[in-house]
Amino acid sequence: MLTILPLESGAAPAGAASLFAMRGGGSCTSTITFRPGGAATRVAFRLSLHASLPVAYSLRLVSRALVARGAEKVLQRRVREILDGFAQRSIDAFRDGQAPTNGAAPRIEDPPGAGL
Repeated sequence: MLTILPLESGAAPAGAASLFAMRGGGSCTSTITFRPGGAATRVAFRLSLHASLPVAYSLRLVSRALVARGAEKVLQRRVREILDGFAQRSIDAFRDGQAPTNGAAPRIEDPPGAGL
């Protein structure tokens, strides 16, 4: 298992909001677990992101819960796009012979309970 934690010394950058935009910082933790899976190696990836954003001026009249839900959906969509791209590039590297393999075709499976 490989776990990546945020740096203790680094503080998140200050957040900022404008009329239609929000910017903030936070921390990221990821865990990668490798397990035998027959002729292949199974990989489970878990990602945790924590951040706090100021609310854009145009959204100040909208309930905090609705703004938070919208921000969460955007975050989940972007993280899924990034992870899917990483997974596809990894699979392509195996298929093109650019990465070591034991001859088995790689499989990407979400770990149980993965909600992204």
